[in-house]
Amino acid sequence: MAMEADQVLAHPALGTCIRRQAEALMQLHQASPRLASPFATQQRWLMSQAALAQHFRNEAAAAGSGLLAQRVVDIALRHGLASRNTAAAFISEILKYDIVRHIAGSAGKRARPFEPSPRSQGRSR
Repeated sequence: MAMEADQVLAHPALGTCIRRQAEALMQLHQASPRLASPFATQQRWLMSQAALAQHFRNEAAAAGSGLLAQRVVDIALRHGLASRNTAAAFISEILKYDIVRHIAGSAGKRARPFEPSPRSQGRSR
């Protein structure tokens, strides 16, 4: 069940969770600045979080369905996170640096779905 914003803010573990996440991001940046680049600015962090949230919604509905670039662009536009060009460039960058990858077997499709790469999830390739 989803939590409301006020429930998240009132949760006693919130401070600890934020601190751990910040430490993990700092360690990630030290180990691989390129892999940490989606979190380098608030705009990039928000686009990353929006894309990841949509990815997990899609996974819950249909495992292995992935996420379409146009969907991420639409989310960025709808929430005022970025322009169409900025969101599209961001997607190209995270694909280029193996932060996300196209889903196997999607080659040749007009719109190729992608998913977080094993590398970005802390797993080997």
